[in-house]
Amino acid sequence: YDASLYNSIGKTHVTSELLFNDDEEKYFAFRVYGDNNSSETMSEVLIDNFKVIGSTSSGALNIINSINQNIKNISIVNSGSGLSSNNSTILIKNSLFYDNDYAGLSLTNTNGSMLNSIIWSNEFDIFSKSSIGFSIDYSIFSASYGEISEGSNNIALYPNFNTESFVLNPLSPAIDAGHPGDYDACQPPGVGTLSADIGLYGGMDNCGAQNSN
Repeated sequence: YDASLYNSIGKTHVTSELLFNDDEEKYFAFRVYGDNNSSETMSEVLIDNFKVIGSTSSGALNIINSINQNIKNISIVNSGSGLSSNNSTILIKNSLFYDNDYAGLSLTNTNGSMLNSIIWSNEFDIFSKSSIGFSIDYSIFSASYGEISEGSNNIALYPNFNTESFVLNPLSPAIDAGHPGDYDACQPPGVGTLSADIGLYGGMDNCGAQNSN
């Protein structure tokens, strides 16, 4: 691994940018791991403003045996795979999984939710097993495979963004299309009205510098 958290109990905040420009194989770029044989599991980890580009690992962000994992305004692009979760509870908002070789989101025995996120141009946008307790709504993706709960407000249209910066173009269907209970805290990087955008630069935690989101 390039970095990992193991059996850390209590609140932990992770924010980082990981860039890969070589062909070195790694299991994961970043891993959050709790011991399944222990009475303790990883809990209350906040991962935000986290970026992975060009990882050849089998899961750029890997979460195992963990609860209350909050993931906000992260991006995993041009990598071997995106986020993978096993036996965990994860809450994802305003994140981007784009142009990864395998799955943008890979779930096994996972509960939680995803809102206001873009999963696009991956070999499989969403691949899931035994994860009917995981819901996705107010998000953009082309297709899902397996067992999850899909809401009625998802969009299966090209997100129409800049493919280098991922800023939404003026005619993007993601503008102001996020959950009605959310809003864009800062404009820019939010666009349109104060209603939450879908994607990396929308939502209530979008006030970081644009390049750091």
